[in-house]
Amino acid sequence: MFPTIGHLFSYLTGLPLHIPIPTFGFFMLLSFAGAWRTFRSEYRRKEAEGILYPFPPPKPIPHLDRIALFLAAFFIGAKAIYWWINRSYYIGPLPDFLLSLRGSLTGGIIIALITILTAWFWRRQFAEQTTSKPSLSPAPALLHPYQLMDRLLLFCGIAGFAGAILFAKIEGVSGLNYYGALIAGALTYLYINRKHGIPLPIAADIGSPGMMLAYAIGRLGCHLAGDGDWGIINTTPQPAWLQWTPAWT
Repeated sequence: MFPTIGHLFSYLTGLPLHIPIPTFGFFMLLSFAGAWRTFRSEYRRKEAEGILYPFPPPKPIPHLDRIALFLAAFFIGAKAIYWWINRSYYIGPLPDFLLSLRGSLTGGIIIALITILTAWFWRRQFAEQTTSKPSLSPAPALLHPYQLMDRLLLFCGIAGFAGAILFAKIEGVSGLNYYGALIAGALTYLYINRKHGIPLPIAADIGSPGMMLAYAIGRLGCHLAGDGDWGIINTTPQPAWLQWTPAWT
């Protein structure tokens, strides 16, 4: 129906708007944002109820987060900039494009550097806010459970996309497989929570509302994009009492 956001806005407003943002991708981004917000809220709620507690930050593996963040930002930047430059052309199925070597090297490096600098600035600001007055033996700042969300979003997103592409390839279909994303993303989410001492049932309880919201937003994107959610064409004439609604109803 609406392959891009421009088609959707043109349909709703009647104006010839050219906004070459894929509808499904836009709603997928909204689903990530909605999940992040909901997960973070649930972590805060559980902590306020005394079910979760702040914990000492784990001993980091040197530069692991920075390397993972740089690679993820480079990949997203290279693919996104390449798509934007060639948006007037068909780049093929999304999984094939993501797994190919096509991408903008310059765009990937620029986006990765901006992301690393932004993350460094945020961490510096957080460190200044949480650092107590100097003492002979300062205690390390405790990590609140909701502060896991940035790491969860990064690693679960990477695992989810990898699982979606892998399962689609196994089935021999084009596109992304929801169950592959769910399995890979959920296992990554539960592993990170368990690693930080959060029991699996509590972690699953925290994640359920966010998963439902993200799935609903993503399916809305599929529906508006006409991506395999329409089934068999209904040739029944539109009832008279529905004439005020769009023809597709």
